[in-house]
Amino acid sequence: MIEYGIITNIEDDLMKIEIKRSSACIKCGLCSADLEKKNFLFYPKLPGFQKGDQIKIKIPENVILKSSFIIFFIPVLGILLGIFSSLLLKDFLSLDFNLLLIISICIFLVVSFLLIRLFDKKSDIKKRIKLERIET
Repeated sequence: MIEYGIITNIEDDLMKIEIKRSSACIKCGLCSADLEKKNFLFYPKLPGFQKGDQIKIKIPENVILKSSFIIFFIPVLGILLGIFSSLLLKDFLSLDFNLLLIISICIFLVVSFLLIRLFDKKSDIKKRIKLERIET
């Protein structure tokens, strides 16, 4: 997939890139169908890129699929683990089942979001996204 954006800020070792919403982005509906909503990408600073540069962002399809899978599957897995753990623990604890269910789902959701964050920091996904400056 190819997206277009503009570098809005460069601080320390990161570039903040405002991504222009494409028709494919609007059809997806994942973020919002609002054309005014801005999406940003934070990317490691590259030599030769400056604030205000218009760029082309090339994102391999497998990166999109892998990211989507991780973002959606891990929380669903956390919810399922929370349900199953509360079913297993209901006989051992003297808590109301509904309360136990809520607590265990919340715990596993927090763990799943921490896993996603850890994966984001350790992954090489951003390295596989390629940026090109558009000469104007």
